[in-house]
Amino acid sequence: MKECSFCGAEIKDETKPCPGCGYNPNLSCEIYGDAKEIDSQIIEENHQQNTFDVRHKVLPTWLKVVLVVITVFVSPIVGIIVGSLLLFNESYGYRSFGKKLIIITVLYIAVTIGLGLIVPMAVIFGSFMH
Repeated sequence: MKECSFCGAEIKDETKPCPGCGYNPNLSCEIYGDAKEIDSQIIEENHQQNTFDVRHKVLPTWLKVVLVVITVFVSPIVGIIVGSLLLFNESYGYRSFGKKLIIITVLYIAVTIGLGLIVPMAVIFGSFMH
C-alpha cells in the first residue's frame, strides 16, 4: 500500500489516482510562478496534517455485497433502514450507496409483489382454459 502525497490516504500500488482525493501524481502538468508556490504549500500543509476528508470515504465492496445479500435473502426492511441511515452520512460514497440500496430494495419488493399477483392470476386463468 502506498500513501497519497496529497491527502495521506492509503492507496493500492496499481491505482493511479488516489481514491480519497483524486490526486494523480502521474499527470504531468507544470505550474508556474506564485501558483506553484501556493500549490506546494497546500500540498505540504495537507501532508503534514495527514488528514483524510470524510466526504471521500467509501464502503468496502465486501460490505456492500453483504448488505445487498441480506436485503434480498433475509429482509428488505434491512435495505430500507440501512439505506436511509446512509443517506444522512457526510460521505458522498456512503450516500450514493444508500440511494442504490434503497432502489434495489424497492425494485425487489415490486418484483416480489408483482410475481405474487401474476402467478395466482395465471393459475386462475389457466384453470378456466381447461
